[in-house]
Amino acid sequence: MNSQASNKPRISVLSPVYGCRPCLVKLVEQVRETLDGAGLTWELILVDDRGPDEPWELICELSRADPRVRGIRLARNHGQHLAIWAGLEATRGEWAAVLDCDLQDEPTVIPRLLEMAEEDDVDAVIVDRGTWTDSAFRRLASKLFYRAVRVIGGMRLENIGNFGLYSRRMVEVLLRFGEQEVFLPMMVGLTGLKTCKFRCDRAERVAGSTAYSLLA
Repeated sequence: MNSQASNKPRISVLSPVYGCRPCLVKLVEQVRETLDGAGLTWELILVDDRGPDEPWELICELSRADPRVRGIRLARNHGQHLAIWAGLEATRGEWAAVLDCDLQDEPTVIPRLLEMAEEDDVDAVIVDRGTWTDSAFRRLASKLFYRAVRVIGGMRLENIGNFGLYSRRMVEVLLRFGEQEVFLPMMVGLTGLKTCKFRCDRAERVAGSTAYSLLA
């Protein structure tokens, strides 16, 4: 789907879509209200990762209603991180915000992330997820994974996920990586570009349950 919006919006918001069709209308509403309210030009890229709830028809409807909403449909299910990479390739904004489609990552935070990025002169603001409400098993598995990353790779990635704001320079560097298996927080660390963190507790999931890996 081609958008008639500006070729270079201020913010590209990117969200992989899998198993959260009921959240999409509210996601678009929150992005629109937040970024229009902040006076920011934007686009929202929804990447259909071919979930069982078949969200593509709804994504098309949302795009027809507001051409700033753009859809990408993958040929098959590739998993969250490769879906993010497909979305990054389509972004046109000066900055790219990556968030989950289930609204646990709240779009209302994006203007604050942009303020921090400009104040601190960094190429990414990574969101520390603070307190989050997923199952104890999922939180424990996430902690064990990040501990393994620290031991094996020497990187401290505790309590962070994909949610964050990334500069155009950061996006272009990320897209140069040729790996088939990608994990956004680790790849951001490997770029060597300057980042900072913003702590924000995760909201409760609006609908559905997670269908992605424990690492996301």
